[in-house]
Amino acid sequence: MSSAHAPEEAARLLALQSYAILDTPAEEGFDQLAALAAQVCGCPIAVVNFLDGERQWFKASVGLAFQQTERAIAFCAHALDGRRDPMVVPDAALHPVLASNPLVVGDPHVRFYACVPLVTPEGFALGTLAVVDTVPRTLQDAQIDALKMLAGQAMVQLELRRQKRLLAHLVRERDQMHAEMVAQGEALRAAGRIARIGGWTVELPGQQWTWSQEIAATYGLAQRQSGLAQVLQLYTPPYRGVMQRVLDDCLQHGTPFDIEAEALMPGERHFWVRTAGQAVRGADGQILRIQGAFQDITTQRRAHQAQRESEERFHLVSRATADAVWDWNLFTDHIWWNEGMQTLFGVPPDQLQADSSSWTSRLHPEDSGAVTTGIHAVIDGNDTHWSSEYRFRRHDGSYAWVLDRGFVIRDGSGKAVRMVGGMADISRQKLAEIDAQRDAQNHAELLQVQQRISSMALPLHEALQLVADTVLHQTQARGALVELLRDQQLVAQAAAGDHVRPVGHLLPVDQSLLWPTLREGRTVVCNDTEAAGWDMASLPHRQGVRSVMAVPLRTAEGVVGSLKVTSDQPQAFSRRDVAHLEILTESLGSMVQLRHVAAQLRASEQQYRMLFDEHPHPMWVYDKATLRLQAVNQSMVTHYGYAEAELLAMQMTDLWPAERRAAIKA
Repeated sequence: MSSAHAPEEAARLLALQSYAILDTPAEEGFDQLAALAAQVCGCPIAVVNFLDGERQWFKASVGLAFQQTERAIAFCAHALDGRRDPMVVPDAALHPVLASNPLVVGDPHVRFYACVPLVTPEGFALGTLAVVDTVPRTLQDAQIDALKMLAGQAMVQLELRRQKRLLAHLVRERDQMHAEMVAQGEALRAAGRIARIGGWTVELPGQQWTWSQEIAATYGLAQRQSGLAQVLQLYTPPYRGVMQRVLDDCLQHGTPFDIEAEALMPGERHFWVRTAGQAVRGADGQILRIQGAFQDITTQRRAHQAQRESEERFHLVSRATADAVWDWNLFTDHIWWNEGMQTLFGVPPDQLQADSSSWTSRLHPEDSGAVTTGIHAVIDGNDTHWSSEYRFRRHDGSYAWVLDRGFVIRDGSGKAVRMVGGMADISRQKLAEIDAQRDAQNHAELLQVQQRISSMALPLHEALQLVADTVLHQTQARGALVELLRDQQLVAQAAAGDHVRPVGHLLPVDQSLLWPTLREGRTVVCNDTEAAGWDMASLPHRQGVRSVMAVPLRTAEGVVGSLKVTSDQPQAFSRRDVAHLEILTESLGSMVQLRHVAAQLRASEQQYRMLFDEHPHPMWVYDKATLRLQAVNQSMVTHYGYAEAELLAMQMTDLWPAERRAAIKA
């Protein structure tokens, strides 16, 4: 069709493609929506469909044996003109456009059709949620409203799928970037190990060591080639064993190494040397040789040894002038702090203990064990660097997040004698990171709760309690309450926490501080009831409440209640908390409306059944194709004298006079 090539249609198809929904396997969420649409509207057929350039494809269906049709015969194509209103066709056989449609004149013989377009936030109609019947009929207003809400839930499912796809894509990109960074890092480390003064190789399998010409000349080596045992003899005993282990590990497993050691060269000359090596593998992954570099670092080593102790504090202080710098004598336990302890954490110098308790006593109880264990593992081990992120108590009792980094100074035997470091206040970055993580977790939890409460299988009181518990958990408040309006009273239907009214409690609307605003459809937020001058003492459930937020609960009839959260702390709720509460309340309102519609339909069905059963005249229902009786009322049992079970085993012709039956057979 020509419209398929119009710019608007091209944009619509692009929007459909972004959801990646076509030709995907069945999903329970969409199947439930189709089944619920069929149940609510009392139709044998219901579908969730999407329209691409050539076909109509069914993501979910009830009562259909096929999964797609040509676009040219798709009913939903007539509902994608940009409108959001439902389309209802009481009798397709009388419709000027649809009467000749193959789906009307042939299987499945569609007569009644109703649908609601599935429209994106950008206004593109991707498909429809539709119900179909094989007999002419119409829908009540409540059924149409329910169909609209189910279509809205279908779009929620689509958006959730797209968000999950985007998250998976971002995770793959992150993993790819990480792998590339690791590869680049390995390449840089290999280049750093190989780019030395002079080199050497060990060929396999003979394990013959070959020095470069530069090394042989520099150190007076008579032969450039020798066995491994001869080379190891060049290293002094404290380092010979280390060199043997790293060489064996590299030969067997390909593990690279880079060590500093003392060597004794011809002429009894002592050198400090740096030896680095790595394995070279063939195309099949087997190690072919070991190659590396050899550098004289004697001058640097001696200069570093002489200057290390005198320069360490200077370098650390210059690197951490904005930090709280510390110097810890591990023998005496004396610890020195610079002025950063007062600048960052407000601790006066005269109130600092002279030993390590000035640090350990201010660690957060939840962090203390892990932090002290980590730092002593470094001190008692061989590492020289330590770092940790933890919470540190300020002088006013509050806690700051800090990044603490330390450097261990060891004596000639390797024993730790001093440790110097600095603490940086990272509270702003850390709290932002924690807030972002909590926001992502809360958003995912909200989506799960929205899905659960949309299920008609979940009892209403459990759905309301789930909402209250979720809100209390996410806001870390003291109370959460779902209340519904009944006869000018607000009835507590679900409650969580201890700062709200109990379930079943009735509050007249004229005693509610929040209802005048809520009934106008506006959200209420107060983060300091005391400063706002609210009356929080006249009723027991208000006492101690310092912060409150409440969102009106809306259905098609208007505001029917609210979702309320309270806290005993001022400034307890953020804009993010309010936004999440509004999202959850909107879903709750849709759920309440949907259940109300379902209850009305059940009541109508029960009323019809009662009229049938109690009618004074004989009434029956039979199958048109087989003429078999499907249901009878008591008057029919009395009139014909058969038992109900006997009647249900008969056909309509069994009740006719014999001559009429004979005429039919003739």
